Amino acid sequence: MGCARRLCLRAPQTSGAAHPRGLASRHSPRAAFAASALRAAGSGFSGRASEEDGRPGHEPGGAQHQRQARPGPHRAPHRDQRIDAERGHHRGQRLRPVQFPEAPDDQGDPHDQRRARHPAPGHVRPGRGGAHLRRLAAAVNEAAGGKQHHREEIDGHGAHLRQRRVRRKTRRPVARPPVNTSPAPPAVLQVLPSLVSGGVERGTLEIAEALVAAGFRAFVASAGGQMVAPLEALGARHVTLPLDTKSPAGIWRNAGALAELVRAEGIGILHARSRAPAWSALIAARRTGARFVTTYHGTYNEGFPGKRLYNSVMARGDRVIAISEFIAGIVRDRHHVPADRLRVILRGIDERLFDPSRVAADRVAALRAAWAVPQDRPVVMLPGRITRWKGQGVLVEAMARLPGDAVALLVGDFGAKAAFREELEARIAALDLRDRVRLVGHGADMPAALLLADVMVHASTDAEAFGRTVIEAQAMERVVVASDLGGPRETVEDGVTGFRVPPGDPAALAAALTRVLAMPADERAAMGARARAAVLARCTTARMAAATLAVYRELL
Repeated sequence: MGCARRLCLRAPQTSGAAHPRGLASRHSPRAAFAASALRAAGSGFSGRASEEDGRPGHEPGGAQHQRQARPGPHRAPHRDQRIDAERGHHRGQRLRPVQFPEAPDDQGDPHDQRRARHPAPGHVRPGRGGAHLRRLAAAVNEAAGGKQHHREEIDGHGAHLRQRRVRRKTRRPVARPPVNTSPAPPAVLQVLPSLVSGGVERGTLEIAEALVAAGFRAFVASAGGQMVAPLEALGARHVTLPLDTKSPAGIWRNAGALAELVRAEGIGILHARSRAPAWSALIAARRTGARFVTTYHGTYNEGFPGKRLYNSVMARGDRVIAISEFIAGIVRDRHHVPADRLRVILRGIDERLFDPSRVAADRVAALRAAWAVPQDRPVVMLPGRITRWKGQGVLVEAMARLPGDAVALLVGDFGAKAAFREELEARIAALDLRDRVRLVGHGADMPAALLLADVMVHASTDAEAFGRTVIEAQAMERVVVASDLGGPRETVEDGVTGFRVPPGDPAALAAALTRVLAMPADERAAMGARARAAVLARCTTARMAAATLAVYRELL
């Protein structure tokens, strides 16, 4: 057995095409089949066609090559396909490589190079045509016992690859620490200017508490304030941003900060409760794809051009929550919000907190002492922020007309309204009411404060969206005298659960107060009980929270 040599096989070439296209495969399937069969059969043969095979030799232009030639790409000699064949004999002939002419070394004339690569029409390169491959395959099949046996051998060569694939599939997985693939609880971000005090702020805390109890993640963004600590004690997270600004640049910067927060925490809903923060929240929602909800808390006057556009952000939510039927009418009339986007959810009170049976007598006595209220004098109370439109001035004028020695307590903060406070104190002094009208400041314990009162007054001169202090007093079974406009029309049934009077009319207010204070105690108590029952039927925190969370779930 001589040493192994290389059998070089060339792909067929077109005899008549001067510029063939395409590239030949580096590994012809026929050549690969022949090589594998050689190894399987183990018999020698000559890969070179000769006169003993009954066909002409490999001379350019041979008849056999011309007969078998078929269109195909040309390849330079240095890229010929080669098949390694094992040592062997066939008909007593040694394996001898087919010799190909070398490419010309002369690189000077490109036409000479081209002629070397592309023979003249009617000629093919040695070894082309494919007949020698078919004759080779026939000899191998005959020596190996037929095609079926050879295919079985070839199939056997791939068995170890199939076994390897099976082993890979059944390989034991690498131990890794468990990965928590459960989705994070849904998150809601409420935005408002600040958390100092007020009905909007209390409503924000109540919704945050309900979110945490329902398994949501609750976020609140504001400029901060004294109610941040109670909010965080409920399990919500506060993010401090200057959302109390109304400047366009500040609104734009806040929008970017809110968008970053939404992306970082996976927040699904932004709930805006005031106009300037609502613009920032709307921009952030559009940048991130979060849903946008608004609560229309006020009447939002349109006193100058452009104000309607500024107010319109509160009607651009995927859902718009109106806090009373009165506000829902404004939203429909001004902004034409369709019914499928508008929801009416009345404000609510915590019936456990505002429950007269849960307030100890010593709490009421402590407030009476702190505010220097005599035990034997009836008390008229107006709770709320001290500002002109809340009607404290109207009550001062009414007290000047009210007979008897009743005491009026104005409970609330002045905030930045220092000028109005000076005006109010001057009017009290001018009417000689220092002993009958007192400004007592912020009321921290409102349930006890309301039990201290005999009658509660709502004297707003502008339409109020809802009137939360009204239902708080009714829940404490107090008789309420309210301005006949806005939200209180829906909660105070005149002559049944309280009384309504024309707004801004001190004489009418004084007449109503005189009537209430003249009522027998049992009659007044019965009216108070009816008022509490009406509130518990419609205006509780639990009802408000359930309806609000239902809106969130519609959008998540």
